[in-house]
Amino acid sequence: MSRAAMSTSTAPTRNNEGREVDRNGFYLSADQLEHGLDASGVPLVLEGQALKLMRRREDKWREMISNWDFWMSKHPMKVKQRCRKGIPNSIRGRAWQMLCGADVLCSNNRGKYEELVAEADRLPSDHPLQQYLEIIDRDLDRTFPHNERFSIVGGEGQKELRDVLRAYAVYNEELGYCQGMGMVAGTLLMQMPTEQAFWCIVSMCDKYVKGFFDAGLSEVQICATVLQSLLRTELPKLHAHLEKEGMEPLLYFTDWFMCVYVKTLPWASVLRVWDMFFFEGMKVLFRVALCIMKLSEHELLTNCPSIGELMTYLRDLPPEMLTPAVLIPNVLKVDLKRAEIEALHAKAAQVYLEKHPPKPKASEPSVPVSSSTSSARTTSITAGSDPVDGAPTASPRLNGGGETVLAETAATEGATTDSTVAVKSVNSNGNTEANTVDTAGVSLNAAADHVPLTIPSSEGDNPFSGSSDEEHSSDDEHPVVTAEPSTLTERFVVDMDEV
Repeated sequence: MSRAAMSTSTAPTRNNEGREVDRNGFYLSADQLEHGLDASGVPLVLEGQALKLMRRREDKWREMISNWDFWMSKHPMKVKQRCRKGIPNSIRGRAWQMLCGADVLCSNNRGKYEELVAEADRLPSDHPLQQYLEIIDRDLDRTFPHNERFSIVGGEGQKELRDVLRAYAVYNEELGYCQGMGMVAGTLLMQMPTEQAFWCIVSMCDKYVKGFFDAGLSEVQICATVLQSLLRTELPKLHAHLEKEGMEPLLYFTDWFMCVYVKTLPWASVLRVWDMFFFEGMKVLFRVALCIMKLSEHELLTNCPSIGELMTYLRDLPPEMLTPAVLIPNVLKVDLKRAEIEALHAKAAQVYLEKHPPKPKASEPSVPVSSSTSSARTTSITAGSDPVDGAPTASPRLNGGGETVLAETAATEGATTDSTVAVKSVNSNGNTEANTVDTAGVSLNAAADHVPLTIPSSEGDNPFSGSSDEEHSSDDEHPVVTAEPSTLTERFVVDMDEV
């Protein structure tokens, strides 16, 4: 499907088999065509005031992108508000790249992606990475099977997806590949070309979801503990019910976080969540999780008395509560403070480290790339200094996640360990079974520094609802990144409390 097919005003297109698809390439049913709505309940064609509104937003985003440094250094809150309203389809791919810093990585590593794809093709049959490459090939047919772009076996879409995932496996041999990465890559490929999608995955795995795809899903386990604590505080009755039935977050939220809700929400809601996620980071994932649980609380307490029923409900959430019109305003009402998440995350990471003490790595990754930004992405904001008149002590850079950042000298990555961790699963009868899986310990600095979250420093009591084109004010502060150093790309630190 051509890029034009994703335009805001484009009617459904017809593929070679004669089946109608929406602007994102998803096949439409006869009922959807009859009502003029896609699977998310969004009109297939924008007309009248809705179209005029979208065109105004497109114009605003084009102006921001053409003066990105100015907007990010002088008006970051305005960018954040517009991300919360939803990025226009025609702008989304470019905006995501700039928000996460993938455009800079791509610009500074011209030709690297093609080299990685070629290197994956040249790997000998006995190379350790071949196990990942074989899994990637098997998973292609499972990735967006109802989307025109990826549904044709051996088609161009599957080839692009295969190349991106194989290139990343070579780029990050230590991680290789993990199920869930295909859904993330496919989502990106629907919005941008392959090379840009690859660098977005690099940025996401390096900052946004670092640790989600490692051998033991270390960060997923830490985030599960954080979510458990948040449920205990925010929804005590529901938490008590889930705990009584042995319904731990790992049993239901893993797909939510690892796939960034791609397998959970209707597509229009997925895009809105990703728009916010690329600016605000991991905090958005926790907000969405708490929102889903809050909207589901009554049903879970009254009609789901056992773990089997709880699991069935949480794996097949009612679609009517997940539409953008219902979900997004409620997500933005969730009162979640940066300090609260940071404290819970640090505590959970410390507990994880105590259970899985680290040991030195045998070797470092062997695919260095340049992540230094071009001069066009340099501003005068320095952590701890006045945003206008402060004297920088180092060359500041724009980094992913919507921050203006100060480059920090890359430190040696913390030691990790190979260990095992006990997890629970639910069988077909609803009974809990214990399992043991291999895991790699997180960084030695995890308890204090390894907080791969991009989260605002404070939240207003009445956050912007995202339902109007009027510009809303908010006393929600700009995100702060605290991330573990990496040898693959330089790490950055930001403090925007004074912006």
